Amino acid sequence: MTIAAGTKLGRYEIRSKIGEGGMGEVYNARDEKLNRSVAIKVLPASLSQNADRLRRFEQEAQAAGALNHPNILAVYDVGAHEGSPYVVSELLEGETLRERLGKRLGMHSSGVPLAQRKAVDYAVQLAHGLAAAHEKGIIHRDLKPDNIFITKDDRVKILDFGVAKLIEPVNENLAQTDIATRKVQTDPGTVLGTVGYMSPEQVRGKHVDHRSDIFSFGAVLYEMLSGQRAFRGESAVETLNAILKEEPRELTATNRNIAPALERVVWHCFEKSPKVILPLLSIPQEMSDVDMARTLIGSKTLAVWQPSLSDLRVLVVDDEPDARELIAAVLTGRSAEVVSVESAGEALEEMERQRFDVLVSDIGMPLMDGYALIEKIRQLPAERGGRIPAAALTAYSGVEDRMRVLSAGYQIHIPKPVEPAELTTVVANLAERYAKPLAI
Repeated sequence: MTIAAGTKLGRYEIRSKIGEGGMGEVYNARDEKLNRSVAIKVLPASLSQNADRLRRFEQEAQAAGALNHPNILAVYDVGAHEGSPYVVSELLEGETLRERLGKRLGMHSSGVPLAQRKAVDYAVQLAHGLAAAHEKGIIHRDLKPDNIFITKDDRVKILDFGVAKLIEPVNENLAQTDIATRKVQTDPGTVLGTVGYMSPEQVRGKHVDHRSDIFSFGAVLYEMLSGQRAFRGESAVETLNAILKEEPRELTATNRNIAPALERVVWHCFEKSPKVILPLLSIPQEMSDVDMARTLIGSKTLAVWQPSLSDLRVLVVDDEPDARELIAAVLTGRSAEVVSVESAGEALEEMERQRFDVLVSDIGMPLMDGYALIEKIRQLPAERGGRIPAAALTAYSGVEDRMRVLSAGYQIHIPKPVEPAELTTVVANLAERYAKPLAI
């Protein structure tokens, strides 16, 4: 029920209604004590019927308010009015990302994609905000374009931290999908919007952590780049099934100019297993879209959750500068010490100067290819690196190609373009299995 202008909610006086959504109504109000304008979101009274749930919500909202991060909506206070919980926050001017994308109501609506550089800018700000919350152990649980606000000066603000606590099941045996099904019957527009951004863990009703937010982050980034939702179906059930079992349409199908490195960031966010989803730490604010994507993939900014490569020395050989740079970034991001060269000849020279734990070499190189390189290396004595574990990089992945790679002297084949998660796993496994002595 709409609250009339002039109504007092504690020290706050309602001035006007700003808008409403599935999670409640938002009002422009005045903080009479501090003499400032604020926004008050009043949530449905039904969400506060369980005292323990309301207490957890208040604790999390207060924790989010203590973050004081420029990319998170500043929360000033929480309370209740006639049984309805409310959140007092800073008053923003601008629009939600949903509005910016030009979305129309309905699951199959097509919006307008953002310019790639703008999408990257928003993604960087969004990642900063999520990282700040995750470092404090605060999970959003309902990240979507509707909960991302773009101010008039183009600053990203994440809305509704803590609100999702109110819709979590009190009974741990109750699956999240049960809640979504119930809400579909009463408020399909809201739930269908939320369902499309849920992580597989949420769909299965399992415990969620920061990696669930990162899956949702990937869905938002996908939509910013394509103008389309990553997971869509004729019903909520079909959408949930798509999240669990299907992959979104290739981004290049809608925009051929998307940087491949940026697209890989999106796909890694969509990993179905939470063990290989990207944790967010920190992202440099000013860099090109491709450089940002490389940083996201290869460093501790959005480093892939993989075994640490600390203390490993890796020799990377690839005649393609971009590929060489990206591979080096991925490995150094996992704390490996990397030497990268562009030719087989330089690789042999480096092996004369120093010892390495793992070799990662391209196959298709001029003058001396990867096959000739590994043949020369295997002729070296063990103390000079003749038994170094090696991975071959090649765009050819047929059975014959893989057999040739193994018979030439490499331990494993890595297909191009390189997937950071696979690369770090391969290097870690090679070092563990071949480079380190076995304990007896």
